[in-house]
Amino acid sequence: MALVAIWALATNRGLPYSAGWLILGITFVAASFLAWRHENEHVHAGQGTPSPRDERQALIASWRAMVTDVHLKRIKNYGKPVIQVLEAHPSFPSLRPYLRDDARRTILDGRTAVVARDGSAMDGKLHILLDEIDRLEHEWGLR
Repeated sequence: MALVAIWALATNRGLPYSAGWLILGITFVAASFLAWRHENEHVHAGQGTPSPRDERQALIASWRAMVTDVHLKRIKNYGKPVIQVLEAHPSFPSLRPYLRDDARRTILDGRTAVVARDGSAMDGKLHILLDEIDRLEHEWGLR
């Protein structure tokens, strides 16, 4: 459309009335199509493969939910060791490879007792897990 306007100014000739409407219509259709395509690409981009950041955020969220779930199951079934409840949880296997060696040993060792923090009803081993999740979240740049 800009080229037509430049031509009209350069030649000192006007465009016929119907040509102006035709150019306006073509411009409208082209702009609408480009806007639709741009929006459609963004909608389908969300349905593709999630980014590594999104995957890591989902892992962090599932691990935090796991800790809460394990704590609630321990309250219901008092006396059952934390490690048994953790190993039965579907999210624990995805966290286990990310644990530091000292944290893994402390959590998985049935002979090590971890004292809970003052005033906390949550098992001390679950606090270690929360600390590990916080560490990973920080290392991954999610916080």
